[in-house]
Amino acid sequence: TSSSGRFTSPNYPLAYPNSANCTWYISVPTGYVIQLTFSDMSIESHFTCAYDKVVVYDGPSAQSTDALARMYSWTHLKVDPLL
Repeated sequence: TSSSGRFTSPNYPLAYPNSANCTWYISVPTGYVIQLTFSDMSIESHFTCAYDKVVVYDGPSAQSTDALARMYSWTHLKVDPLL
């Protein structure tokens, strides 16, 4: 464990494989805050956002109600308000 870290998609900095489904679990003790910084990201654009995306969830499961942010491309970022 460390107070900071880094993770990348498979094959980074080259293109990630088709149909890649990557999940990273990040946890901290109660009272701590997680800060995510995306320094280099390329997501395939699609008019319905049907393929590539990055979703950040709050909690141990990937439920749509727990989503804090959804990134479909650099031009489409949706951040849900914190409750």
